[in-house]
Amino acid sequence: MILESIHLEGFRCFDQPLRLDGFGPGLNILSGPNGSGKSTVLRGLRHALVDSHATTGTAVKEQMQPWGRALSPRLAVVFQNGGQRWRVEKQFLQSPRARLEREENGQFRPVAEGNAAVQRLQAMFHADAPHRGLAENANLGLLQVLWTPQGRPDTPDWGQGVRAVVEASLGAVVASPKGRAIEAAVQSAALAYFTPGGKYRPSEEEKRLDGAGERLTQARAAWREASARGAQLLAVRQRAETEAGAAALAETKRKDAEARVAALSGLREKLANARASEATDRRAFERLRQAMDAIGRERSLVKELEQAVRRLSAARAAIELSMDRRADLAVKSAEFEALVQIGNDAKEWMAAQPARLIVTPEQPIRVEHGAGATGAVPGQEALFPGDGIRLPGIARIRVEASAAREKILARRPEWATHPPELELLRERYKSMKTALDAAKAGFETANSAAERELAAAETVERQLTNELAAVRAELTQRELPPDLADQTDQAAIRATAARALAEELERELATAGGDPEPAVRAAAAEERAAKSALERTLQEEARLEGQIELTATQNLYGRVTELEEEEAVLNAAAVRYRRRANALQTLRQAIAAASAELAAALPERLSGPVSEIWGRLTGGGPVALNAQWKPAAVHVPVDHLSGGEAEQVAFATRLALARHLAREERQLAVFDDAFLATDAARAAIILEILQEATAELQILILTCHPERYDRLPAAVRMELGPRY
Repeated sequence: MILESIHLEGFRCFDQPLRLDGFGPGLNILSGPNGSGKSTVLRGLRHALVDSHATTGTAVKEQMQPWGRALSPRLAVVFQNGGQRWRVEKQFLQSPRARLEREENGQFRPVAEGNAAVQRLQAMFHADAPHRGLAENANLGLLQVLWTPQGRPDTPDWGQGVRAVVEASLGAVVASPKGRAIEAAVQSAALAYFTPGGKYRPSEEEKRLDGAGERLTQARAAWREASARGAQLLAVRQRAETEAGAAALAETKRKDAEARVAALSGLREKLANARASEATDRRAFERLRQAMDAIGRERSLVKELEQAVRRLSAARAAIELSMDRRADLAVKSAEFEALVQIGNDAKEWMAAQPARLIVTPEQPIRVEHGAGATGAVPGQEALFPGDGIRLPGIARIRVEASAAREKILARRPEWATHPPELELLRERYKSMKTALDAAKAGFETANSAAERELAAAETVERQLTNELAAVRAELTQRELPPDLADQTDQAAIRATAARALAEELERELATAGGDPEPAVRAAAAEERAAKSALERTLQEEARLEGQIELTATQNLYGRVTELEEEEAVLNAAAVRYRRRANALQTLRQAIAAASAELAAALPERLSGPVSEIWGRLTGGGPVALNAQWKPAAVHVPVDHLSGGEAEQVAFATRLALARHLAREERQLAVFDDAFLATDAARAAIILEILQEATAELQILILTCHPERYDRLPAAVRMELGPRY
């Protein structure tokens, strides 16, 4: 991709339209002070090329809209890709839309709109951004390698799109024409034996073999079953005799348990009466105890209500004090308004300049004025102070003051001798305003607190009054005896005595052998089970006798022999089919293993170009890459490097990968203030490397230090001004 122009409007710090044109095919430098929007331009380019126009949510608004403005961000980019010129336009949030155009015969013509345009763009850059929400770094495809953002100089986990393109550029697949033909032929042949997902397709013989085997198994089982039925019939008859004895014994157990139930029924009745007496006495005790609790609650509520009344009185006193402060505040406000009027008059007084008398004589004259006498020279202007002059022997001339000052003097006659001092009035205005604002703030705070306290006190007083009335109403409805406490104690004693009697009866029931009802139910269930088992055994005996008679009329042995011959024929065909399938599967696995072996060698192959750039920068040894193509170690582990060295090894890795991505087509490589920690000597080498890389890449550098790139005179330079 080669960038030609970008247009931003209503996007982050650019509430007004910004258009950057004229990007060159080689080095480009976009500079500006901190906060001028350099990284915002890069973010807008990213949204225009990768993100869906339909993405929504609070996070999207915060990252796109100018602060405090409900604008719809609009982005447009013109670029080259695949040997053609393209233009993409997107609008986000309100009325979202996307449009992709291609230059045809000197004009941009629409190619796709909406989601189709988004998908077409993502396919160009091997990106996979979500339809809802903004793309993460892992979704950026080729841009993940080509664009170096601000921040830590780490290399990220490369996405699948990056890995696929680099693997293809390094030949890490069976990519020769003959290799692809062999792989396609093996894959085509394997589809006769496996599904596209790799699941085994059984042959027709195997399918029939399953059925034949099942029928053979059933026939053999029937033969064995027929042979065993005679022995089963004898065993069933013996079991029937045993089960008949068990049914008789279970009936005897049931009758004994029922006799015990009858003997203990009287004891249970006494226990039930004792428990009923306990419940009656316990309810009487609870009613009396509740009455005692209600009386205690009434006393407590009376005390709480007295405290609430005192709190309400204090709150009302605070409100009255607040009203006094309001009156004082009104007096101060009136004084301040009077001062404001004096200030306005003073400004008008200063603006109304007094009249001046200028005389240009035609011959020498003597002029008398308020400051004395002056000789006037012909042809020269003379300015005289005061409100008039006298020309001896000729005339007296008087000058009147301006009308504006006459009106002000009507309101402020003292200013005729003592004009206002504007600076003193300003100082007095500031002082009075500060004091008045402080008084207003203090009054509002105190008044709000007093009103809240009054409302809270009134609420508590109402709640306690209502609650006390409810308790007293409840006590009025109860018919309370005069000896309430004594009756409460007596009811507790009666309930305790009834409980003791019930416990004594329960112990007596326990010593009598417990509840016989479970034994009755168990004996009855045992009897039913024994009789049911006997009935089933008799039915099984009759069934076996009938089956033995039926088997005698069937030729089961001949059927087994016939099915065994059919199974042998089908099994031989199935073995041949599975051998062919296994051979194809083994061949596919060998091809996949070869591809995996080539892919495993990629880190070492990529290490060479990275080490070459690193060596030019530092004179150091090779750079070791891990399986994720990330720098693992140079002379020390990468996480032990200084900030500058970490920045440089990350630059070497990204630039090496970017050159691989640009083998088929020139690409745009972006560096957003990516060399801040690099010293001057190594920065100079980086500039040389970038200059050389323009043979394969278009390079865009975003920086707030444009003087660092003065060694690149051929670079196209653009500048952004402050945004605030």
